[in-house]
Amino acid sequence: MKISPVCSFAEYRNVIRDKKLVNNIFLPNEVKKYISQKRLFYFATGNQLFLLYDEVDYYQLVCGIMEGNDPGSFIDFELTKPIVCHIVVNNKSSVNPVVIKTLQDSGFCLRCKIHEHIRESLAELPVVSGEVCMTCNEIKDSSECQNILSLWREHLPLYEVIYMLPEDIQALADKKQVLFLKDSVTGKIAGACYYDIFLGITTIHHIVVDSCFRGKGYAGILLSAWLEQAKLCGAKVARSWIEDTNISSQKSFAKMGFNKTAYISYQYVKFNEKMRV
Repeated sequence: MKISPVCSFAEYRNVIRDKKLVNNIFLPNEVKKYISQKRLFYFATGNQLFLLYDEVDYYQLVCGIMEGNDPGSFIDFELTKPIVCHIVVNNKSSVNPVVIKTLQDSGFCLRCKIHEHIRESLAELPVVSGEVCMTCNEIKDSSECQNILSLWREHLPLYEVIYMLPEDIQALADKKQVLFLKDSVTGKIAGACYYDIFLGITTIHHIVVDSCFRGKGYAGILLSAWLEQAKLCGAKVARSWIEDTNISSQKSFAKMGFNKTAYISYQYVKFNEKMRV
């Protein structure tokens, strides 16, 4: 089965024509961004359409079917990276059981349930206190990229970082999208995250505080640095997706003025052990 790049938004519109996108979470302007960066691919078979958004370390899958049809079993993808499928609903609706069965029959496993948390204004940000540390947004040498990557690989799901390289972190740093903390005593990187801004909304990713440095208020300092930096870059709203079981993160974000919304994402992952090699 040939996977083809989507080369223009006009081609995208033609590809999805007559298709119902079962789990689409991308706005048109976001789609255009992926197309311009050559990170959107597709293939189709019968009444099915599969869109693959390249997220560096994994592909995000959006499924489409012909109107009036149910999705069949997915193709056994021969890809070199894990595939993630987000099914987003609000708390007044439920996930289509046919879609869930299709995912499970195709080798996808439910990894977690994630809630959206929003801070609706960055006009006045809370003052955060914690033990002394240095907040940095500039990478001074390649060892810092490697140390951030090691921190993420130790604490994040493997599929999110297994293919990430130090140069990927440097590329984010060049765009001022990486923030990290250095412990004032040891000089060790104590926490890190990166973020993006799109249509005035900033979203945080890969936020981690090293287990050796927890309880010092570092998470709040990192969140505060992110909000301040994003505000300077024009963001008006801040967003995070937090797993239901991660109570400590929910509390940290609540202290920073975030509120849980009605939106829930069920994250299904297909990860072949061969991909580790």
